[in-house]
Amino acid sequence: MVDLFLDAASEHCKVIICDDEGCNGLVKKAIFGQLEAKYRRRFHETKFFADLTFSKIEALQQLPRMPVKVCSLRGRTLFVLPGPAHSNKNSNGQVMSEVRCPYFGRFWCDAAFALDRGMPVPAYTRKDPMSDRLASLFGNPFYILDQRDAAATSWDTICIPWHLKGFLLWNLTTALCIETSLQCEAFAPAVHDLLDLATRSELALTGFILQDLWAVVATDAEKNLGRPKGSMQIAARTRQNMQSVALATAVICKEKDSDWHPFGPGHPLSEIHLERMFGRYRCANTNPDLTVTDFWRVNAQIAFRTAAEKQQADSSKAKPVEEPPLSDKQLLVVICFTLPFLHPFSSLSF
Repeated sequence: MVDLFLDAASEHCKVIICDDEGCNGLVKKAIFGQLEAKYRRRFHETKFFADLTFSKIEALQQLPRMPVKVCSLRGRTLFVLPGPAHSNKNSNGQVMSEVRCPYFGRFWCDAAFALDRGMPVPAYTRKDPMSDRLASLFGNPFYILDQRDAAATSWDTICIPWHLKGFLLWNLTTALCIETSLQCEAFAPAVHDLLDLATRSELALTGFILQDLWAVVATDAEKNLGRPKGSMQIAARTRQNMQSVALATAVICKEKDSDWHPFGPGHPLSEIHLERMFGRYRCANTNPDLTVTDFWRVNAQIAFRTAAEKQQADSSKAKPVEEPPLSDKQLLVVICFTLPFLHPFSSLSF
C-alpha cells in the first residue's frame, strides 16, 4: 500500500516527512540508501522503490561518517526526513525518562531546576506527551536563564548555573539538529526561514557530529561508573532520528533546485501542518469520532478553503528570488569550519 501511494504521488513529491513507525523506518532506510540486504530483493519487486538510484556527495565523505546517500527517482532528487516535531517530542521524553539521565561531558542533563526559572509544571511533567505546545515550552531556552538575565546586554553578564548546563547542552544540540521550540528557533536548521544555505548546513552538520560525540563520551562514562549500557545517553533511535533530520537538511541544501524554497516561512519541512489539519477536522465536526464519510466531507471543505486562501496569498506575494544550491567547494568550506569548532567539545570527558 505504501509503495502504491508513493508511486501515485511520485510526480508531485520532493520530500517525504514521516514519523518513526516500523514501515516508515523501512521507507527512510530505502530512500537513504541504507536498506539491509534481506529487504532489497523484496523492494526491487515494487513499482516505486525499484526505480530509486543512489549517488554520494563527495564533500560529505570528509565527515567522520556519512550514513546517507542522495536518492534520485526517475531523474529527480527525492528527500526524506523524520518529522522534526516528533523527533523533538521524543528527545524531550528521553530527558524526562525514568530509566536514564543523559550525560553531556562534565554535566548531567536535569531539567528540574528549570522549574525555579519559570518552566510550567505541565511542560516539565509532560502532562500531554503528544502536545507540540508543551514540547515547545519544555525546550524553550529562556527557562534556563534567570529573569534578571533576560535583560542582559552582553553574553558575559548571563550566568548559567552549573546544575542547568547539561540541560543547556541538550537544548543546544537538539536545536542544532532540529528545533527545541517553534517560538525560539535561532539555531534550528530544518525550520528557520532566515538562514542562508551555508549557515544552515554548518549548523546541521555540527548537530549531527555532536550527537555522535556525546554518545561516545556517555558510553565511556557508563563504563567508568559501572552504569547500565544506554542509561546515560539519549536512546539510539531518537539520536538517529535527530541526526537524520540534520543530514537531510544538509543534503537538501546541496541538491535542491534553484527555484525550490523548502525553508520558507511557515515551517514547510515539518509534519506540524498535518497534525494541525487533523485538529481542524475534529473541530469542524460535531462528533469527535470521525467516520470515513465525515472525514472526506470535512477534508473537502478545508481543502477548498485552504486553496482559496493560498491563491489569494500567492497573488499578492512577490516572486521569490532564485537560490542556487551549495556547490561542492562551498560545502567543503562549511565542513572545514565545522570540524575545528568541535575540537573543544572532545575534551569534555568524564
